[in-house]
Amino acid sequence: MAFLTTLQNKTTRRDRDPSPQTPSFRGVDTNPADHTHQTAHGKRCRPSRRHRRNCSIYVRFLAIECNSNPAAGYNSGMGGNLLRTQFRQFARFAVRHPTVAGFGLLIAATLLLHLGWGWSTARTLASQNAAIAAVGLPVGPGDLTIADVPPDDDAWPLIRKAVSLDNRMSPSNSNFSYPQSPPFGPAWEQSASASETANAGVFAIAREMRTRSRIKIRDAWPSPLINAAFTSYTNARQIANTVGDGALLLHVRGNDREAVERLLDLMHLADLVQQDETLVGQLVATGLGAMACARVMVVAPELAVEDAEVRRNVSLLIDQLLGESPKSVHFRNAFAFERVFGIDFYNLIAKDVKMLRPLAEQEMARHNARQEVIRQAALARTAPAAMRILQQIPEPPKKVDPALARTMGQVVRPEDLPRYSRWFAPSYDVSLRQVFVQHFRSLAERRMTAIALAIRLYRVDNAGRWPARLDELTPKYLPAIPADPFHEDGRQVGYVVLKGGLPNGGDRPLLFVDAGDVIDGAIDAEPMIGWQQDPKGRDPRVEVRQYRDLARWAPQVRRIDKIMQDEAAEELRK
Repeated sequence: MAFLTTLQNKTTRRDRDPSPQTPSFRGVDTNPADHTHQTAHGKRCRPSRRHRRNCSIYVRFLAIECNSNPAAGYNSGMGGNLLRTQFRQFARFAVRHPTVAGFGLLIAATLLLHLGWGWSTARTLASQNAAIAAVGLPVGPGDLTIADVPPDDDAWPLIRKAVSLDNRMSPSNSNFSYPQSPPFGPAWEQSASASETANAGVFAIAREMRTRSRIKIRDAWPSPLINAAFTSYTNARQIANTVGDGALLLHVRGNDREAVERLLDLMHLADLVQQDETLVGQLVATGLGAMACARVMVVAPELAVEDAEVRRNVSLLIDQLLGESPKSVHFRNAFAFERVFGIDFYNLIAKDVKMLRPLAEQEMARHNARQEVIRQAALARTAPAAMRILQQIPEPPKKVDPALARTMGQVVRPEDLPRYSRWFAPSYDVSLRQVFVQHFRSLAERRMTAIALAIRLYRVDNAGRWPARLDELTPKYLPAIPADPFHEDGRQVGYVVLKGGLPNGGDRPLLFVDAGDVIDGAIDAEPMIGWQQDPKGRDPRVEVRQYRDLARWAPQVRRIDKIMQDEAAEELRK
């Protein structure tokens, strides 16, 4: 600023004395042509670099002023020329100090890119959130609501009370292995009898739960959601084991009235947990439902449905098994929560990293896009339709160390290599395809269990005869034959009778769903009740067609007997 003031004073003096003269500094005549000046002693000498630069700048300003409109004053055209001059100065500085100048330019370009990138990702995320809100889905934790449940209809306090009373003495709560179908053996009956005596209060509370139709696990959804989303369901599984083993024990003792009541208690507990619309809640409820179905499949072949009360409760159990609408609704709503959970998770880990905020918002946009595909898949009614929709989502990359993998001779795919631009890649995600597989497995189990109960009613009414076709069960025992959820064409659950397939020469009736490959050896030489694994033990694991036995029988030698003998010997050695 002092230099410009001096420049203006010199220009003012020149305007008062219009005679042409050569500009000078400090009384020294300067020749701008060769950048030399003449001193008071008459000698011409070469000035310093700084002196020459100041002289050059002054001459340029003087030329600007002389060419400008005198009436406009000193400021005419000055702004643009100052900018050009500063640019030239920076250019000279850059030539003399290229490293410093390059670093400065890099910082400036990075900041500019960051601003533009942040604006673009924020705009994309805002557009997605507006579309999500338009269809009535929650956008953030503040949009999550918990319905108010009257205390006299809330089963959650009863579940917690039952947990406090359960002593975990039932066979399924132990670390020992037992047969999954009768005869269970003396060790199982001893453990189940002890549980029956000690857990009388648990059975009473489980019955009381059936008078309550809802649960309220939490009062609110505080952020971060990760602190409140994972409720411990181990206790609910503990109660289910106790009640399920109690049902089997009473059936073995011939008390089918109470056995079926406890099976209804067990199914109701699974349906209660299903109301927790988180992914963890859905997976736990699926496991509880599978446990209930396995217990029903064990007792169904010999249930004393001649008793009118038992028959009425069996019909109620069939209706509960086929009531899939609430289960499907809770399953879909769980993914709406998972979308909000993911957004809240990214906000949490990006909270203290302001410069990387665009990276987090970019991953949020990807998360929203993935969740929309998942929402569409959750609407599918069959497993193939859901899997076809999920193919739009690429498989998450495997976390591998390239150097270690190559050392071990493994093939490293390009998509498995670390991507340092994905700092906020979802580390909490589970295998989505496996979640959907579990969901459709649960539907298949419930449908086959309902058919097994209907066949038991049919056989009692038809002198023990097996139906030739499942269509004989409708409409008296079933409203319609359930479809195989692993086919899109609506075909029924499969049914086959193996003539002379039992060890005693009797017929072996089986239900089946096409959950996987049809291979030799899929029909086991032992009763098939729970989910069957690939008998060939292929790696990676391959799903196979699932069969379920409808008749009660036992081979002369069981694999579980050898396992139990080994466990007993180990206990003796200890």
